[in-house]
Amino acid sequence: MLNKEIETPLSLEFGEKRIAPELEAQKIGVGVLILAGGKGSRLKKSDDPDLQTLPKPLVPIDSGDGRLPMLDNALYGIFATGIKDVVLLTSSDPEAQGSLIEDHTTANHQNTVRFIREEQPLGTAGAVFNALNLSEYSTVAIVPADTLFPFSLLPQILENHKAQDTSITWVVTTSPGENAQNSGRILVDPLSRNVVHTFENNPNIDISLFSDGLIPSTSVGVAIANREFYLLTYQKFLQESGDLRVVDMYRQFIPWLIDKGVQVGTFDIGQPAPDLGTPERLRQFGRKD
Repeated sequence: MLNKEIETPLSLEFGEKRIAPELEAQKIGVGVLILAGGKGSRLKKSDDPDLQTLPKPLVPIDSGDGRLPMLDNALYGIFATGIKDVVLLTSSDPEAQGSLIEDHTTANHQNTVRFIREEQPLGTAGAVFNALNLSEYSTVAIVPADTLFPFSLLPQILENHKAQDTSITWVVTTSPGENAQNSGRILVDPLSRNVVHTFENNPNIDISLFSDGLIPSTSVGVAIANREFYLLTYQKFLQESGDLRVVDMYRQFIPWLIDKGVQVGTFDIGQPAPDLGTPERLRQFGRKD
């Protein structure tokens, strides 16, 4: 049985502050889903007033265009590739401050970004499933709002996904840089470029016991997925997990796919793409002062 909030999700369409029972189906081949429903709990522990009060996607960072909210940095990077179909996944959880994120996006990116707001927390995997239920994209790029990702590579990543004829691609890096989260805990077959093991959710496991002949890689928080595949396999995951309501895509759903023998492809960006989810990493990578 699917969650009630997945069966009857809420949405906000084209920046209009209007709740609708569902988002009009988009008959478009490729879209981008931006994950913006987290609480930003680690940033809010900072002494910085910005971090205490703003939702994480609206925290300002330094970019090539000056100081911008994280979300705007991501949106400008995506739009620069020529991709125009973007959906922002927000949350009704008060701690996630979804309304502030939506208001900002409406004011600054009017008629260019759609919203889908989850009624109850679903986790990243559930939020993507919720969105795919409301769209007809054949393929989606799933990206976080809080990562310094080289968005110029998105078209190449999407083309690689199509050429590899895979249903899901996990974007990784073999050059994560310093202080990267879960560095090297995804092990990739050098021939097939498929994920063999992932230990992101098992910090106490010694990966050297498994890594012989495999390529240690690090997640950058981006994935490419085919819609029909995702919808079908996620429903099977829910059935096996006892209707688990909050599901992380990278620590729960994709590892489950790998355990089931699904070929999870990879694309190595070969450069750091630090996430800015802690005050320390924000200071180190996101702000010059």
